[in-house]
This record gives sequence, C-alpha cells and structure tokens, in this order.
Amino acid sequence: MHTLLFPTTLIVFITLLFVQSTIAVKQQQQHLSPTYRTPKNILFACTIGGSSHANWVLAILNDLNQRGHNATFATRDDHARFGIRYGINTISVGPATIPKDNTTYNDNAHLDPHSVMGTLIGHVVDAYPSEYIAFRDLIETRQIDLVICDHFVDSCIEAAKFHGKPFVITSTLAIAPDARASFISSGISLYGVHNNQISLFERIYHNYLFTGTFLWKNFATLMKVGQTKTDLGLVSSPDTMASWKDAMKLVNTAFGLENARALGPLVEFIGPILPLHYQPITSTTYETFLDNHSRTIYVAFGQNANPSLLDRSLLWSSLLSLLEDEVINGVVWADAHITAMEKEMTFTTIQHTTYSLAQINDHPNVLLTSWSPQMAILQHPSTVAFLTHGGAGSLHESLYAGVPMAVFPFVGDQLGLARNIEEQGLGVYLRRDVTINTTATLIRDLVKGDKSLEIQNNVQRYSALIQIHSQHGVQRGADLIEEVLFAGVSHRLEASRSMSIIKVYNLDIYFIFSLLAFGGLLAIYSLLLQIHHLIVGPKSQQQNLTGDYVHKPKGQ
Repeated sequence: MHTLLFPTTLIVFITLLFVQSTIAVKQQQQHLSPTYRTPKNILFACTIGGSSHANWVLAILNDLNQRGHNATFATRDDHARFGIRYGINTISVGPATIPKDNTTYNDNAHLDPHSVMGTLIGHVVDAYPSEYIAFRDLIETRQIDLVICDHFVDSCIEAAKFHGKPFVITSTLAIAPDARASFISSGISLYGVHNNQISLFERIYHNYLFTGTFLWKNFATLMKVGQTKTDLGLVSSPDTMASWKDAMKLVNTAFGLENARALGPLVEFIGPILPLHYQPITSTTYETFLDNHSRTIYVAFGQNANPSLLDRSLLWSSLLSLLEDEVINGVVWADAHITAMEKEMTFTTIQHTTYSLAQINDHPNVLLTSWSPQMAILQHPSTVAFLTHGGAGSLHESLYAGVPMAVFPFVGDQLGLARNIEEQGLGVYLRRDVTINTTATLIRDLVKGDKSLEIQNNVQRYSALIQIHSQHGVQRGADLIEEVLFAGVSHRLEASRSMSIIKVYNLDIYFIFSLLAFGGLLAIYSLLLQIHHLIVGPKSQQQNLTGDYVHKPKGQ
C-alpha cells in the first residue's frame, strides 16, 4: 500500500508545484494598455440622406463615447430621431433640408436625374448659410476637436476648415477622387458599374455627355452655389471634392459591394455596419402571416421612394400573376403611401384576371402595411426574395439575411447598384420600360428553377462576406477616428506629393535607359559599318585591279 501511495503523492506534489510556478509567472507578466487616449470632443454633421447616411456613423460615435470621448450629432428635425435612438447628444439646426414629398405621381417623369440632382442641390444651397453658421458656432462653443462630415454636407467641411479642425468624410459609396478607377463609372447618373457592364455609348453618355447636359440644365442653381459660398467669404470651386484631398474618407461598404480597384491610403472601407439589434416579429401579424406563407416576397422601397401609379400597376400585376401561378404564395408590401392610390385603380394579371385595390387589401395571400420591421422579416425562413429600391441599407440587410433581391431602382446610386446586383448574380434588375410578363419572368427566375439555385449560392457566399465584415466595423471606424485625432493623417499622405513628376514616374531612369539604349545602337551601327568596310572594301579594290569597274568612254 505504501508503495502505491508514494507515486501518487509525488504526482500531486509536482502538479501543485507546476500550478504555483504558473501563477507566479502570470503574476510577473504585464499587459500592454493604451496610453494615447485622452477625452476629445467630436461633432458629426448629417442633415440629409436618411438612416443609411446617419446610423452607421452614430454607431461609431456610440463606441467613441464608451471610450471616454464626447460626441455630438448636428442634424435637422427629420433626422434627429436617429441620434436619439443611439443615445447621442443631438442638436437640430432647423427644419428638414428637403421638404417631404408625399405625392404619388402618375408616371415617372419626375425621376429624370437632371431634375432630381438639380432639385437636391437647390435645397442644399438654400440651407447652406444657416448650416454653416450653426456648425461654426457648435465647433467653437463645444470646443470640438474633430469634425465628421457626411459627404453631402459641404457646409460642415467649410466650418471645420474655418476653425482649423481636422475632419473626416463619411459616405456609403466610394465616390472620392482617390477611390476612383478609369474602368469604373463615376458619373452622377450611373455610379459604380465597370466598363464590361455597359456599352460604349453608355460609357460616353454617363461619364461625359450627361455632365454637360446637367450643367446646362442646372446652370442657374450651380451659379447660386458659387455665389452663396462667396457671400459667406468662402472660396468657391467647380471641383466640389477638392477640399477632401487631405481628409480621411470612411466608406460603409466592402469589396464585392463595390467593384474592386486600388484605393488611396486615405480611403477606408469599414463596412457594412448594420444595427446589432432589431425589432422582432414574435407574436405579431407578420409572424403569423409568414408562418403560413412559406414562399413570400417582401416588398419595401425605403423611407423616401414612392412608386408611381405606373410602377404600381407593373409590380402588382406581376406579383399577382406569380401568386396565381403558385410560384409564390405570399406578398408582404410595406407601403407608407398606399392610401394615396386611386381606389378605382385595377391590376390585370398575365392570366387576364383583374383585381381592384379593395380585392388586394382583402387578398388572403397579401399583407399590406404602412411600416414593417424589415430585418426581422428578412430573417424569417419564409421570405424567399426582397423587392427593393436598392438603397444601401436594404442591400446590406438583405445580403446579411441571405435573401436574393429584385431591384427596382428610382434615382442616384440605386441605378448602378441594381446593375451590380445583377452582374454579381445576387438578384435581378427590374426595369420600368418592360412588360408585365418580362417582370414576372425575372422574379420567377429569382425564386424558382436552376437560375434561382445559382443566385442563392452567390447570396450565401455574400452573406458570409457581409457578416464577417460587419462584426468589427464599428470598432474599426472608431479606431480610425482616434487615429486622426491622436496621430493625424500626414503618415497616410502619398510619398509622391513631395516628389517632382520626374521622380514620381521615374522619368530620369527611363531617360538614362534611353540614352544607354541609343548609345548601344550607335555602337552596334558603328561596328556593323566597320565590318561592312572590311568585307566590301578589299573586294572593290580587287575588282578595280581586274578592270571590271574601269570606266570606258562612249564609242570605244
């Protein structure tokens, strides 16, 4: 018995000795901890664009607040709810920049990009003086150390420059000059598509001709922009992004959502950042409907897009046709403007069945609502497709949930995003100038058949991409803001800025190589000439001696 006890006691003793030594080593170890951080005051200005422009930056501000900084959100009345929702100190500088338009148009003439962009610029310039003064005052009174400016809010950038404060530009698209590539469209009428996606004429039109016609049609508005800035004592420049040159640009996207290309060192893709929490549909009408309709298409067009009566006729007739064919068995449509539809309006399917608006409201396979908890609906397994306008937020949420899209774009970047979704095999692009049959066929292919399986595989791959990139996007964004605060951006400026054009493109080296090559060719030419003389010379002398080349006068 003693023989067995001795090894056991020895093992226990050695184990205790090892544990004690391990604890002692751990007690001697020191952990690295940051020493750079001191509390700073940060101002974020975003006055238009909606939740897709504001929410992801507010999530970063929330993280910065937790790090001990003091963040303030300067906005307009219609956007104030976003800051309040994130617990950020929110200050409104006035009523909405863009008046709410609840008009449901008969056709789509109002979607002309010349007028849409021109009207937008007009509203922005009208708000410019009051915003600029308000932002200047906030920076001074709140002793702001760094300013974050949504890319639409040039008045914020100018206010930061007035006080000599560093600023960061935020956007949902990689529109900055140092994020562009020659093979990707940067035109305001069709952004973000690569040259293989569009014809030669489209490349010429969207990148060059459209700009000319836009300037012509909106000349008065653009002149007002310049005059407004001049009246405020600011320098007006036709290049609206010239002031972005030395600023950090944070973009809520990732490669795959944007076509891949080289980026400048001041451009960071940090997204997509999505809200971590969303409203559930447990024990709601939505859950009951989805649980009983296993192949449902969810339809929503964001906060601002309002389909015309012509659009509604095309889409409802297509969806009702698919319901009749049992391709789908449910439609959930979130439509804040449903009451604006004409009660006498009817919709005719491919099968020649006509539905009134009242019949749609009472349809057992249709759920109409003025608002819906979008992410929860997309996460439900019965949602097989998302009919969307193609806004950035909807795009991110749909891919995160792994739901393929039918994109029906309205204005701006949505047109390019729709083409990219189709190009990358993540969904289909629904055009306005097609028949009901064509639209129904595209949606059918999205949810049924071999093409749908291919699309679903692509969507699952992108779902992983979005989920991976969204995990630490907020922390990455906060880190980059602190980088600008405590380290500046001089280390990110391209080294070429301090070089002459000769050194940037190694022209001096190419010149030397050219001289050496030219000298080498001369040497080879000289050598060949000497060889020629050595070979040809003796033969000429020999021929002269034999008289073969002796000149004889005529007549001899």
